[in-house]
Amino acid sequence: GLCFSGRMDVESSVEEGGLITIILDVNPYYWGKRSQIEDETNLIKFNQLLKHVFYFINGVTLLSPFNKFVIIGSHPSESVVLYPNSITSTSRGNVDNNGILSSHSSEIEDSVVEALLRLSQKQPNSTHPNHVPESLLSASMSLALCYINKYKIQNSAAIASVSPRILIFQVSPDPQSQYIPIMNSIFSSQRSNIPLDVLNLSTEDSVFLQQAAHLTG
Repeated sequence: GLCFSGRMDVESSVEEGGLITIILDVNPYYWGKRSQIEDETNLIKFNQLLKHVFYFINGVTLLSPFNKFVIIGSHPSESVVLYPNSITSTSRGNVDNNGILSSHSSEIEDSVVEALLRLSQKQPNSTHPNHVPESLLSASMSLALCYINKYKIQNSAAIASVSPRILIFQVSPDPQSQYIPIMNSIFSSQRSNIPLDVLNLSTEDSVFLQQAAHLTG
């Protein structure tokens, strides 16, 4: 389901510029499981989701070139920044002094795809054959908050002109073992006035992310 923490005020955020941190659930187990479902006509595939994310970034960038982006991959083995990364850090055209994407080009797609290919070669931390790997959602949320905090510190003179928010695309069920760190991240977002928006693509409702959208709204 789609959970917004509050009405996305496009006009005001466009005028001021926003920092949108996108968390992508890239868990190969659950994306692979979706492809095995018999009636999968209404289930979005990972490559389709990625395409829509790129469309979203393009659209928001067209609204204002001052909007900035960070993309984080939530994988069972680690939480990793997909964009910006080592590829984009050498290009000064689209990345500011903080290493954050400020405009869109084909560079973002190439960088994200290459980072995902590297991530796909990593194995989950557990080697137990019956273990169902959980995406490291709590680590991804913490990483997103660190990026936002770093940006705020380095742009303290212009902080009033930046509206940070986190957008989560989740395909895995709630990781029960990560309840406490996830709630800590939600409370940190609430205290910092950082809205959490959620698109839950799982076949199960997400109680964790419903709370995230509700408490930060």
